[in-house]
Amino acid sequence: METLSELFRSWCGDLGRSYEEEDLVITALPASGSGRKYYRLSAGELSAIGVWNPNLPENRAFIGMAGHFRQAGLPVPEVYAQSEDHSCYLQTDLGDQRLFDLLPVGEGGMRPLSPELEALYRQSLDLLIRLQFEGSKGLDYGLCWPVEVFDRQAVLFDLYYFKYYFLKLFKLPFEEPALERDFQHLAERFTRDEPRYFQHRDFQSRNLMLKDGQLYLIDFQGGRRGEVAYDVVSLLWQARARIPMEQREALFAYYLEGVERLAPNALPGGDAAKERWHERYLNMALLRTLQVLGAYGLRGRIEGKAHFFKSIAPALGNLRYLLGELPFWAEFPALQAALQRAVEEVPARLELLSPPQPAEAVEDASLEVYISSFSYKRGLPEGPGNNEHGGGFIFDCRFLDNPGRLEAYRQLSGKDKAVQQFLLQREETQRFLRRVKTMIDEAVDKYLSRNFTSLQVHFGCTGGQHRSVFMAEMLAEHLRERGVGVVLRHREEGLWY
Repeated sequence: METLSELFRSWCGDLGRSYEEEDLVITALPASGSGRKYYRLSAGELSAIGVWNPNLPENRAFIGMAGHFRQAGLPVPEVYAQSEDHSCYLQTDLGDQRLFDLLPVGEGGMRPLSPELEALYRQSLDLLIRLQFEGSKGLDYGLCWPVEVFDRQAVLFDLYYFKYYFLKLFKLPFEEPALERDFQHLAERFTRDEPRYFQHRDFQSRNLMLKDGQLYLIDFQGGRRGEVAYDVVSLLWQARARIPMEQREALFAYYLEGVERLAPNALPGGDAAKERWHERYLNMALLRTLQVLGAYGLRGRIEGKAHFFKSIAPALGNLRYLLGELPFWAEFPALQAALQRAVEEVPARLELLSPPQPAEAVEDASLEVYISSFSYKRGLPEGPGNNEHGGGFIFDCRFLDNPGRLEAYRQLSGKDKAVQQFLLQREETQRFLRRVKTMIDEAVDKYLSRNFTSLQVHFGCTGGQHRSVFMAEMLAEHLRERGVGVVLRHREEGLWY
């Protein structure tokens, strides 16, 4: 917070403006699906969004791409200032209205876009075309994080995400070797065309801001060179948007016309080329649907985020449509069988589950929770700073299955997705994580009510590399989403976050 305040003061000084310290207002903004924390810093008429993110490569990707896209004339936030270690930066305050906020509320079936909303979706597609084709020119793809290209391995990652966080999470049976063969075949099929242009990776209505009647694009830090049809699908097939198929087809046709108009060399002429693009579009619809179902399983069922949970049912509706529309299912029998089970069995299970209630943000930021991972080989941890109200909690993670015993995970840590998938697919891990969250939430609420300022939570395992790091990361993300101040340390790495 001190770093962001200093960045704001420095930025105001560069503008020739000053303010009294008591005039500075800092407001925590709702958490996203990531570990980033956002704040609005304002003093008088000056306002900026402050970002704190311990993932430094991700920050560098956003800052570098924002500079490139702005030079290309694209409407993205300007980065005003950044800290020396790249953990904090200031960007344009684009307000609070997203394209998603204009969509009709409520559950149920498909809902046609109004003429006004359809016009905004057309503007979004125009912006997407500019991003993909103009934004690609001169872009240093070395900025991209975590990968530079949407290749076969990236497709497989999305498929495994679906397997671990959806099929296994909902205990849907499947033939593992046969499904693996289908995954390999599907990844090969989906990457036959060499990617040439920029892929946003998450181009959907929550990442399109509306300010003064203009659309602005955010959250492009995960972009890479990739299949452009994937971005069109991300917008038009967004589960909660519930756009009817006929309207999706009309908007996709508008996109193709725009590509012909604004990037004529990207789309060869003729009906055959358009049919090929439509085939790629439906292929990407399948891949994106599987990827988001994995995300909804992780964020909605495991982490208890309500809006992700509510997206599962409409996403399964998209999947049901694709099972009837795509022509190649005979080549993927194991995958088809698993998906058929998903659309037939999961909706009834969802009706028996209560949607998670979003945790209320804690307005009092005086409490700071110190979270650490450690190795029992090197003894118990010592907490930092003054903890005048007691030590807090130490959790022993050694009873969990140890991914470090397997060669594939030995050099990784609990911060890596592969290790997290290994652990989260086990029911014992999920139970342990839920119970820890419940216990710490109760302690946090009590500490806040008594105006305590610090709480320690430590997780130990044999080597302090896999299980304890995983649990510390999961709890830190959970508390940050509540608005609780967190300091995170992995002792065996010697690092604070």
